Amino acid sequence: MAAPFCLAVDFGTTNTVAVVTADDGQRADAPLQRITFGDDWRLPSAVFWSADGPPVVGRNAVRSQRMDPTRFIRCPKREMGFGAVPLGGHQVPVTQIVAAVLDTVHLETVRQLGGEPRHVVLTRPVQWAATRRGEFEEAARLAGWQEAQFLEEPVGAAIRLGSLDPLPSGKPFAVLDFGGGTLDVAVVQREGAAFDVLASDGADPLGGEDIDDLVFTYVLSTLVDQGAARLLADSPDPAWSSRRTALRRNCQLAKEQLSEQDWGAVGLPHGGDDVILTRQQFDGLAGPVLQRAAGTLHETVLQCGYDPATVPVYLVGGSSRIPTLRQMIRAQMHCEVRLVGDPQFVVSEGAALWAAHRPGAQRGRMLFERVWERFPDRRAALEDAGRAARETLTTARRRALEAGGRVRDAAERARNDPRVKETGERLRRETRRLVDEARQDARTSSAVLWSVLVVLLLVVVVVVAATG
Repeated sequence: MAAPFCLAVDFGTTNTVAVVTADDGQRADAPLQRITFGDDWRLPSAVFWSADGPPVVGRNAVRSQRMDPTRFIRCPKREMGFGAVPLGGHQVPVTQIVAAVLDTVHLETVRQLGGEPRHVVLTRPVQWAATRRGEFEEAARLAGWQEAQFLEEPVGAAIRLGSLDPLPSGKPFAVLDFGGGTLDVAVVQREGAAFDVLASDGADPLGGEDIDDLVFTYVLSTLVDQGAARLLADSPDPAWSSRRTALRRNCQLAKEQLSEQDWGAVGLPHGGDDVILTRQQFDGLAGPVLQRAAGTLHETVLQCGYDPATVPVYLVGGSSRIPTLRQMIRAQMHCEVRLVGDPQFVVSEGAALWAAHRPGAQRGRMLFERVWERFPDRRAALEDAGRAARETLTTARRRALEAGGRVRDAAERARNDPRVKETGERLRRETRRLVDEARQDARTSSAVLWSVLVVLLLVVVVVVAATG
């Protein structure tokens, strides 16, 4: 039987990664192990919805799309919140699509580790509202993780950063998680072993996929054969669809090249010379996306009332490796910018540490082990009671999050409701009218008072003169 372990999954827009660590309650420095998918630690989040079989996930899904592009979805995370996605002429619930990715991680973990994880934690963007949170939790249940826990991505990053780079207690720092499809920004403060999120913001969609789209469009505009460019852009033909996927992948590889050097080469799948993309050209294309990310970070730090120059920034996520982003942050905030560890695994590694060594977890496990040794016949009953308690807590937490999400959704609807805006405007106008009337009344009363005082003064003068 496999030794007890915890599993952390970072479900990403472009790729999904998973990390495990020991859960024996003995070692706080237990090593972290990455789950592999074929010959890579990254599992593409793509899904091909088969007509007569189980869903195909990852690189096999990318390869399968040539059979029927209408059944392929490259970034299911971007569809969360919409309920269903059209695949192969049918509306497929997004929860089932996401569950297919999570189930692939589940099966591969069991195959490599030889057993089920004791604890599972899934990371998610801090800005997700109730609808997306609920869909993600349902997808986890469909994947067989009935008792999965959820951790906000910046918190997971902060925990891992704390294990790699000394973070002083009581001092704020910022985490910018810039991945394939979402931007998460948080100002975090460490208090002992806990991390408090002081402020957070983000954008969805905003990430490396948007930059890939810009590079893809630019490459098409440079092609001499504009007929081929139009086919590459949107032809439903399976052959051209396959070439389009290959070209997008080449654009992504060129973007990654530009994180290490001053140029990138985009290979053309239909033949011809590579398109060379210089640093200056890339910065011109990606600049607006990167500026939005840097600006969101700057505004979030200012919301906390801190001088941005005093708040160090940690970069997380694959897209944070772009050098221009670091330059923009330094230019705007005049702060220290750090890139610690592998930016694509910082979140999942921190989540694994949190799952294995969260406050009270070790003490609780040791207590139950002693009880089980003394009363072995009651172990099943105790485990049932523990599961029931966890289910109750999970349900209560989910309901609280849903309630908070409903409040945020209602507030957002209220802000966008023209009737609310009109009512607010009427209230402001009425308030201004009443204030103006009060000021006018005050001025009139003041004038009357001064007139009375003048008259009284004149009467006194007359009386004094008459008696004199």
